[in-house]
Amino acid sequence: MWTLMLYLGLRPGEAAGLSWNDIDFANGTIHIWRARTTNTDGSVTIGNTKTPGSIRTLEAPHVVLESLERHQHRQDEHAATLGPAWSNPDNLVFTSPTGRPADPKAVRNEFDRLIATAGIEGRWTPNLLRHTAASLMADAGMPIEHVADQLGHKDLRMLQQHYRHRIKPTIGGAHILDDVLNPRS
Repeated sequence: MWTLMLYLGLRPGEAAGLSWNDIDFANGTIHIWRARTTNTDGSVTIGNTKTPGSIRTLEAPHVVLESLERHQHRQDEHAATLGPAWSNPDNLVFTSPTGRPADPKAVRNEFDRLIATAGIEGRWTPNLLRHTAASLMADAGMPIEHVADQLGHKDLRMLQQHYRHRIKPTIGGAHILDDVLNPRS
């Protein structure tokens, strides 16, 4: 789950609502069209994405697809071991130990353990992986409009105000201004 969120910028609910049917290994794409939500009574359901604009198809890097293939193999082995105790009617990628939709609190606890094991200081939440993905994409030179599309934002406002954080200490571009002011003929 963490790999998908970090590489693709998925919302935690989008990752948790992902079905194996949404992954096209042959074409290297992942279809995001639903999400796990927590109802007011505390129950967990699989439903629509946060907004209609959040529905998207993303190209997945090889590292993501390889991670998913390994996870699918482990999940298949686990389901075979549990037999009839395994119940995953939504064919979810990320589940509880018995195949049900993952409990949000359990997901946060697992993330906290991972952060502690890695020795990362500060307050981290799964949603910060989305912020990190946006920042890395922007700093790698992906056009800001494409980053917004990748995250499922309808415009640039949310991305620019909340998700993109400057990573590089120096803002590049002086060479462009130099070329304009001092053309070489």
